[in-house]
Amino acid sequence: LIATLIFWYFDFNSMFLISLAYVTVGIVLAVINIFWKISAHPAGITGPVTAFVLFYGVNVIPLYLFVLPVIYLRHKAKVHTMMQLVAGSLVAVIVTFLTFAIFY
Repeated sequence: LIATLIFWYFDFNSMFLISLAYVTVGIVLAVINIFWKISAHPAGITGPVTAFVLFYGVNVIPLYLFVLPVIYLRHKAKVHTMMQLVAGSLVAVIVTFLTFAIFY
């Protein structure tokens, strides 16, 4: 949150948007976790990758592949169900997209 405010103050738009989206995803996941267990690990990858896609276009879509080992390992360790892992990813994509749509 402090970094978000610093980026906003110095008008460093790209980093402001990325950090704001990251903070917002964290808050949304924390609220969801009050009612239902959701995984933040894939969100930590898909959120920033979504920001890169919005900045740099479809050429960076293959970066989403980095989430697959995280999903696999978290599921194999039986820490989360597949639904919780996919939901974490989807929340990050949606919240990041909405953050950019509102503030960009």
